[in-house]
Order: sequence, then C-alpha cells, then structure tokens
Amino acid sequence: MEISEPLTVNKINEMSYTDFVGLVNQWNVPPGAYETVNEWAVFGHVDETSRVLEVACTTGFSLRELSLMTGCSGIGIDISAASVEAANRTKEMQAPEADIEYRVENGLTHMPDDEKYSHVLFGAALRFFPSPDQALGHFVTNLVKDRGLLLSNEFFTTEPIPAELIERAESVFNMTPTTVGYDQVMEPYKGLRRLYNQVHPIRQETQEQLDHYCDSSIERAKSELQLTDVNILEAMRSRLMDIKKMSNDLRPYQGYTTLVHQYVEGEYGKRYTELF
Repeated sequence: MEISEPLTVNKINEMSYTDFVGLVNQWNVPPGAYETVNEWAVFGHVDETSRVLEVACTTGFSLRELSLMTGCSGIGIDISAASVEAANRTKEMQAPEADIEYRVENGLTHMPDDEKYSHVLFGAALRFFPSPDQALGHFVTNLVKDRGLLLSNEFFTTEPIPAELIERAESVFNMTPTTVGYDQVMEPYKGLRRLYNQVHPIRQETQEQLDHYCDSSIERAKSELQLTDVNILEAMRSRLMDIKKMSNDLRPYQGYTTLVHQYVEGEYGKRYTELF
C-alpha cells in the first residue's frame, strides 16, 4: 500500500475510526468472527450459486471468508475509501481466486448492477444507519430477491450501560454503541421470516489476549505499509488497543444474536407464525 502523505502521530490519532481501521487493515469482524460466518454459510444456505452483497463491509472479512467457505460470488460496499482499499488488498493476498470485489458506495443508495442478490449481508451494521428501519427497508425493497436471505448480527444490552462508558465509546468509535435490549433490536425484522436465531453471551478478553491481537495486527500493518518509525507504530498500536479495550469494557453489558431472515414479497410486513 502506498501512503499519499507522510504519516504522523497526530494524523493517526485524528483519523476517523473507519479510516484508521482501513489504514491498519484491522480485520473488522462480526461478533463471533469465523464462527458467525460459518453459521451464515450453513443456516443461510450459501453456496457457489449464491450472489451476496455485503453492506458496510469495512475491510471485507465477512464476504471474503464466506466466499472461501462456500464458493459464492459477491460485492462488498463501504463509504470508507481506506477500508475498501484494505479489503481489496487483503482479497488479493488471502483469496485471489474468489469472485468478489469491494467498492466505495453507500448502502442506502446502492442498486444492483443487474439482478437482485440472493443474500444481503450486513453483520452488526444495521444499528449504525441513521434509521435501521429505513435501511432494512431499502435492503428488502431494492437489493434482495423475493425469498432471498438477509444475514446479520445484533448486539443488545443485557443491562443498562453506564453513561460514562457510552460517552467513552462514542469518542473511540465516532458512533454510539447499541443501548437497547433484545426485543428492541429485533423490532425492524418483524416483517421477515426468521429462519435462524442463535443468542450468544460475550466473554471479556484477558490482557494477554488483547496484547496478542494488537501485536499481530500492527506487525502485519508494519509489513504491508513498510513502516520503520517506532513512534508511528506505537501510535497505531496504542489506538488499536484503545479500540479493543473499549469493546472489551462493553462486554459485561452485552449479548449478541446471529440471524438469518427471509424476505417473502407477498407477506413482507406481516407475521403468520408464532416466534416461540
């Protein structure tokens, strides 16, 4: 990767969260990482005939790994050019034969090049759109085929997050973490068929585990970006550790659910089966 302007410690600290993720090529995974992608592959019936759109793909982990597991083709889109550049770069290194690509686009305005997608994947991103209902409505109305599938996660709170923690998270992520419970995060999906729903608890990581992750990620970034300045590398590691610690501090208040929903045109917006 070529950097157009020299990196400085100030630039690293002032970058938006998404651009920093793109710079260090953090594999910005859904909750559950590979386990979640495997759940989507199995319970979302993804195979080599599937055409998948990943919305808010950041550095491209979910679509890339789903394609490697199943042979599906697809497109990943994100508004961060730095993240999309990292996604395409990693695709060439990790999955050169995969029939996928990444583009700088807005998920709320994207339209299919040709026919609609068999699957729309958006991980845990729905809550970060200004209106989750509007975003999901766009995915359903314009992007996924009739009887196509939507693959997602939802964080939810298991108890109220302290205000001080929310304020810290907003400063780290440039966005507000999910602050509502299970029933509220599931509300936008009420007009879809729920095919799979697995609720997971979340464990906090140990400091040793956090260190191992950050050391591994920054060592890779050092190689990819051909960096030698120890101050730059330390600033990158410090910010990545701040991100990981912030996520870790939220874990005692959170759970998450892995979801597969089906869009059926003739019944969208209604429900004819019991949930339990």
